[in-house]
Amino acid sequence: MFWPSPHRGPDRTDTAVLSRSHHDRVRRVREFARVARTSLDDDQVAVLTERLLARLRTLQPISPAYSRFRVCVAELNEPTADAVTAELLGLRPGMSGGEHAHRIARRGLRRAIDTYTPGAGADFRTYATTVIADEARRLARTR
Repeated sequence: MFWPSPHRGPDRTDTAVLSRSHHDRVRRVREFARVARTSLDDDQVAVLTERLLARLRTLQPISPAYSRFRVCVAELNEPTADAVTAELLGLRPGMSGGEHAHRIARRGLRRAIDTYTPGAGADFRTYATTVIADEARRLARTR
């Protein structure tokens, strides 16, 4: 007779519940970041970003918490990324190519979040602006 192992891993329903819980948390983090972005001034957003990035560096990159912190930092700094990309590509509100510029901004912002080292000299906004601009220039050259 076959007896199930007492040490077997989670079944599919447990994984689905965990996944749904993670997605709910990410959705709440996005909403928190949007509210913080609209209610705080730029200096307060910069301080919050630096603190979140310092905490992010203490987490394992494959953990759900890392993902949530990364999403929060990205949402907080989204307008800066969009402005830098639009300026470099010469886009004005309502022009075509806005979605492409939005994707370029997100890619550069994610790269800046992943490679930034808190306390290494420049603040995050300065560093992110440089990385986003480099990404926009690189993609503009390939077009």
